[in-house]
Amino acid sequence: MNAFDPLAATAQYLHMIDPVREARAIAYTQGSHWLLLWGWLLSVAIDLVILRSGLLVRLRDRIQRNKPRPNLAAFACVTVFILSAAVLRLPWSIYADWARERSYGLSSQDMAGWLTQNVTTTIFTSILGGLVAIAIYALMRRTGPRWWIWSSAVCAVLAFLALAVAPLLFLGVFNDTRPAPAGPVRRAIEGVAQEAGMPASKIVVFNGSKQSNNYTASVVGGPGFATIVLSDTMLTGEVDQSEIRAVVAHEIGHYKHNHLLILAAVVAVLAGAGLWLVDRMLGAVPRSRDRQSPLVQDPAAIPLAHLVFITFTLLTTP
Repeated sequence: MNAFDPLAATAQYLHMIDPVREARAIAYTQGSHWLLLWGWLLSVAIDLVILRSGLLVRLRDRIQRNKPRPNLAAFACVTVFILSAAVLRLPWSIYADWARERSYGLSSQDMAGWLTQNVTTTIFTSILGGLVAIAIYALMRRTGPRWWIWSSAVCAVLAFLALAVAPLLFLGVFNDTRPAPAGPVRRAIEGVAQEAGMPASKIVVFNGSKQSNNYTASVVGGPGFATIVLSDTMLTGEVDQSEIRAVVAHEIGHYKHNHLLILAAVVAVLAGAGLWLVDRMLGAVPRSRDRQSPLVQDPAAIPLAHLVFITFTLLTTP
């Protein structure tokens, strides 16, 4: 029997795709690459606007007018920064994350639904960012020049929680979930899971069609609490079991090969490198005469730190 040739099979499949659909897919992908650059330029401009406004400096000084309150100052400055940046970025987000997806037929979500989800996510992100800031700025004060090493460990834990645990905890915030119903789709998924040696008792469906028309699945969690998550787009209309098996097998492969742990480790390394760069870059900026601590320890300078970090992230994005 001839060995399976994935390159030949892929080429054969691509020849079956309608040229119009292929051109549309290429345009979407290449446009997404350009969005990385334009989004970075916009973020740089927003960081500079917030920095020049003096908003965070006034906020920091007001909080610490009578006595030092470093934790409250860190929380407030970072939370207000994230909220302010989100407001300034909103027109771009509407285009890049909502209108563009609808124009390519990848989403049917209305503006009201998208805005509600965006506002909820922004509020949650700002509060979480403020809490993380308390930890990182405390590490700056207590560990000195090596704060970025300890902070990268914090980032590793957060990355794993975000990849493996958060999807299970917060999926129900925006979507309704239910156990996958009995039927051919569930049997096909259970068959793939059994072949891979993975327990298939936890298979849930969420109403992902509310946000996206994409045909998606994922495996989240870890040993003992792994869950196969399906969008309801995989259960509506004409069901292609071979495609379902391919999508789910791909995601189970990530789980079986511990890609979540590897990704968390990579994020920790990159975060450490980015934080080290922030420390070096902000350390080179002249300090104000009335400030005794390094600029990097000033939460009002978070726009500068963010500017350095997002530039590093852009350059290290595959």
